[in-house]
Amino acid sequence: MEWKRKWSRHKLSRQLVKGKARRVELLTAVGQAAWNNGIPSSASDAVWDRLTALSGQSGTVTEGIRQKESILQEQKEAYQKAETQWNETLREASEARLGRQKAYDLVHQTVLEQQDAGRTTRSRLDAIQKELAILRDPKPPSDAPGASDPAQRIATLEQENQQLSDYLAQVESYLNGVQPEVTTLLERLEKAIVHHNQLSEQKQADLSALEKSITETKQQLRDLSGQQQDLTGRLSGAYMELGQLVATEGSTAPPLQESLGQR
Repeated sequence: MEWKRKWSRHKLSRQLVKGKARRVELLTAVGQAAWNNGIPSSASDAVWDRLTALSGQSGTVTEGIRQKESILQEQKEAYQKAETQWNETLREASEARLGRQKAYDLVHQTVLEQQDAGRTTRSRLDAIQKELAILRDPKPPSDAPGASDPAQRIATLEQENQQLSDYLAQVESYLNGVQPEVTTLLERLEKAIVHHNQLSEQKQADLSALEKSITETKQQLRDLSGQQQDLTGRLSGAYMELGQLVATEGSTAPPLQESLGQR
């Protein structure tokens, strides 16, 4: 029968715990009703003063939480607005940079092609000059190109030489004339790149500052919530003390009874 005795003790213990909890709940309700209706007991001056102070502190903290929540909402909206504006600004800067990159690349590619053509032309002109020198020798080698009819070969080479020289002059004229444009396009491209990088850095700095403010406000809210939780516990304890004093005196003032009846 030992298990029955243990079960009985366990059941009784649970009932006592529930009864104690219920008693605390009722006393707290009595104290809060007495406070709300302004019904102090003759021995409750100290508790009443404590409740007055705690209620004032709780009101201040509650108002602080409300203000911080409003500030946090404004900060979040400001962050979203700033992020949207920065993204648009960077998009425009990226498009400008890309446009200048394309303009520079187009001219630069043409310059490279003309430089390559110039090198090829010079190489051919050098070869023509060497061949002409051989053909103009009073006794050209019998195996030299055009040795059988040097006059005809010389005429052909001189014609090609003239054509290539004219072409090379055009290439060099283009390269000399386009150089200022290349310099200008490169400077504009470099400025666009620097501007874009500066905007990216400024965006990061601005958003980081806003994010820091949001983090700080969230921490302040957590601190205030902790204070509010502590004050709620202390208020509950003070309500219970006031309830005990009221119950001890057997207070049955009509406003108190009516307030309790509504709970």
